[in-house]
Amino acid sequence: MSTFAKSKQCLVSMSAQCVHAQGVNLLVFVDIYFKGLVPCVLYGSELWYSIPNADMSAISRFKHKAVKRLQGLPVHTRSDMAESMVGLNRLPSKIEYRKLLFLHKIISLPAGSVSRDFFIRKLTFY
Repeated sequence: MSTFAKSKQCLVSMSAQCVHAQGVNLLVFVDIYFKGLVPCVLYGSELWYSIPNADMSAISRFKHKAVKRLQGLPVHTRSDMAESMVGLNRLPSKIEYRKLLFLHKIISLPAGSVSRDFFIRKLTFY
């Protein structure tokens, strides 16, 4: 099953449990978004070298739909307004943050660890 299929399945199951006519409480929504949806959508993003524009737009469209659905907003609501109401960042910045965090974890390993040495060797050949 692809990442997007898992993400859609995750959204549907979560929204079926807690969405009502007025949407979800915003604090609950942000908690669901960051603990449930973002890990599904960005699974393995630390290792993505470059993201094609088609994939990035698919991720953005999914995010727009998820934000509106979990807040109980109409489909035609402006995405930037729906996202700004809960203070969400753009997903490309989240991907870069996860890459930097992964790099920090590798660099912080002890000097003799295999993963760190492998990374340093690959970096020198790059």
